[in-house]
Amino acid sequence: LNQEKLKLVFETCQNFQIENPNQVYYLNLFTDKRFLKNDFADADHLNGKGSDKCSKIVNSYIEEIIK
Repeated sequence: LNQEKLKLVFETCQNFQIENPNQVYYLNLFTDKRFLKNDFADADHLNGKGSDKCSKIVNSYIEEIIK
């Protein structure tokens, strides 16, 4: 992965959240240890198992926000 582009993506997402408090929530799962190599179809994309795992993580995050 291109580290400069990755840094720009992270910064852009963080800034978008800061500029839109209580409207935009940034959930960075890039280094989340719950994801294993066998959750990925390739370097950038989750496979079916990984996408199911990701959906559950995101759902839990959303449920915490709306409480």
